[in-house]
Amino acid sequence: MIITEKEINILFSNINYRILDAKIHKINIYKNEILNIEISYTPFNSFKKSTLLLQDVSNFNLNWDNKVEFYNVESCKILFVNNQFYLSLDPYDENILEYDTRDNDVIICSKIEIFVE
Repeated sequence: MIITEKEINILFSNINYRILDAKIHKINIYKNEILNIEISYTPFNSFKKSTLLLQDVSNFNLNWDNKVEFYNVESCKILFVNNQFYLSLDPYDENILEYDTRDNDVIICSKIEIFVE
């Protein structure tokens, strides 16, 4: 399923797609002609695994330390600005609905697809 600007909220509301409170299992970063990031996760209260495919990535900054568990999404923010998606898996404040340099684990891309196993 391709996520459009109008469907962003599905990543917060649908039990099979919900990224908030999810457990991430794997992050793949690869480049053919464009850079893509694939995030495999299990949504909270779901037994199905989902995969978020972030395509045509223009910027990403992912940070992790082995002193914390890999990887629970306790808060997140997703925006559509200037024809690009802005996803932060560790926002400074998820209520600030704009780019924020204090956000962490940020991925900016032009297309998002989601798959459920």
